[in-house]
Amino acid sequence: MKLTDSVAGRLPRAAAKHPCLFLVFNRRWREKGGEKQRPQKEKPSEEGQEGRWGSVVGDRAGGHSLRSGSGPCTWRDLLCGHSWRSGSGPCTWRDLLCGHSWRSGSGPCTCRDPALWLQGSVPRTIPADCIIVDSDNFKFIVDPYEEAQGPEMLTPVSITQDILERFQDTFTSRWVGHLGSKHFPSQAQWEQALGSCNGFFFYGMESFLSHILVERLVAMNLQECQVAVLLDLARSYQSLRRHMETVEHRSASQLSLEEPVEAAILLSLVGVKSILANQWPTLLQDNALRASVLWENLLAVGKPVGETVRLLQKMTGEEAVNQDEASQTLKDKLPLLQSSELLPTTLNLVLYGLPHHAIG
Repeated sequence: MKLTDSVAGRLPRAAAKHPCLFLVFNRRWREKGGEKQRPQKEKPSEEGQEGRWGSVVGDRAGGHSLRSGSGPCTWRDLLCGHSWRSGSGPCTWRDLLCGHSWRSGSGPCTCRDPALWLQGSVPRTIPADCIIVDSDNFKFIVDPYEEAQGPEMLTPVSITQDILERFQDTFTSRWVGHLGSKHFPSQAQWEQALGSCNGFFFYGMESFLSHILVERLVAMNLQECQVAVLLDLARSYQSLRRHMETVEHRSASQLSLEEPVEAAILLSLVGVKSILANQWPTLLQDNALRASVLWENLLAVGKPVGETVRLLQKMTGEEAVNQDEASQTLKDKLPLLQSSELLPTTLNLVLYGLPHHAIG
């Protein structure tokens, strides 16, 4: 950077030699009545195009610019309105916050929530040794018979709707699935959902394998499914009656395969890398707690699945409620649980498989 004699003469010698110091002193000099500034736009546009500090941050402080191709792209370049993927044109807020193309894995995976970044919060950073699961390729099936009985705000459909709406702008906009019995999934749709996703979420009544035929599951290839979250084993009068009707047509050996450990083994054998599943019967409010804490940490915080499950297992009642204070959803819906009551709730969920999958 070349300084004019008129400017350099008014600055200390160190500032004249160092571009970063030059920015600081030059700004103060202008505020005290120096040379008239060049007209600039007052605010940067929504898409991160060049604004008041665009040229200063990109050309002076960064030392490199994608315009000339003189150096590697940094967050400073992205602030100037350049896209890392194409090398030209305005960048989006995902480019701005996620650094060097989070999808390609060529740089850090950081926070995708612009509100948190603008507030100066710590960026959402995924550990470097994690395997990234594409958040745009999740499928879900939630209470397909709508058998949940109890307060509507604690039903699987209600809790899942809250999660989908909360992360709509950042993670769940491309999630596809079946919510309730409005579009009841056939066995073929179960197979299509499981076989075409990187992550699968089941949230419903009775066991997971009481909804899909075991003989159809074991014939599938689920190598692409990296994470499966199974919040099952809750029970109502309607679900129990349905389950008893199906039991009459199954042998004891077939029924034994619906147990949690056996279900996890079958999913692992057909290719699923990480399975998060309940181990014993549970209540609606317990699954609501797990769902809220799990997705808060997996999506908003960026924790790996193993760390998230361990966090849930070590959680006290007050900590469990405070995990979702940002949306107030869980705090409004669940009573504060005592440590003795929370213990079987938090220890119920177990991880089978790889602990270092993270959603990005």
